[in-house]
Amino acid sequence: FSSSGFWKKIESFSEQPDVNFKYEMLLILDTSLDGDYVTWSTYQNYNQLQMEKLRVPVVKAKESDVNGDGRNDELDLSIQMPLLDAEKVYGVKLILIYDYLLTVRFIP
Repeated sequence: FSSSGFWKKIESFSEQPDVNFKYEMLLILDTSLDGDYVTWSTYQNYNQLQMEKLRVPVVKAKESDVNGDGRNDELDLSIQMPLLDAEKVYGVKLILIYDYLLTVRFIP
């Protein structure tokens, strides 16, 4: 067998991953330009550390399989955080936790 010096050095694969929202999150709302904030998380230890800044929002989340392939394509997320009348939101930091799984490789 002779390959005439040709060896495949690069190969490409593509796969749609299986991505699922774990319904775990951390939210920080900046309520001033001086570093004031309110926060909430699905992690109870974090909430206990943040008791002075803690607010409990109404959270609704729904995953959808738009193209019918059995894998989630969209996340519809609604968060309603209670604020005091004098509070304004100047910035939002949101961390969402997902499971991300690659299972099969195929050549396009």
